Amino acid sequence: MQDSGIEPGRLLSEADLGLIDALQINPRASWVEVGAATGTDPVTAARRWQRLTSAGEAWTTVALGRRQMNTMNMAFLEIDCAAGTAVEVADALAAAGHLITVQHVAADHDLFVIAVAASMPALADYLLTGLPRVPGVTKVRTHLATRVFEASCRWRLRVLPPG
Repeated sequence: MQDSGIEPGRLLSEADLGLIDALQINPRASWVEVGAATGTDPVTAARRWQRLTSAGEAWTTVALGRRQMNTMNMAFLEIDCAAGTAVEVADALAAAGHLITVQHVAADHDLFVIAVAASMPALADYLLTGLPRVPGVTKVRTHLATRVFEASCRWRLRVLPPG
């Protein structure tokens, strides 16, 4: 494993937070644009981003947009696993393309999962036939989302000035 040069448990610097904020605002910005927004050299911005991603302190991901959030069917799943199988079940579920998050939680269930599908019949088919076939799954509690009011993909650090 490569040493990232970042000490565990340290707080991110204002410069790191500004860089992350700039990329939250415009994830496709060039390093020249990011450098201009953060007041740093483009090479420095790119190097800092590489350091943050290598250390697992920042990352990029795909998120559903407003249109998809309003047209997709979504369910929040609380999944119980057979003793000692939570990691294997999580790995199997993470490979499924229609699950947008798989989290191991400290709760009265082992995993928390968000599932999406283009239609209610497709979501029901997965929940009733696909999910029960995953080895190690013992119980699933399903909570259907009827409307999304705010999505985490819109959350921002708001470190940089509005301009």
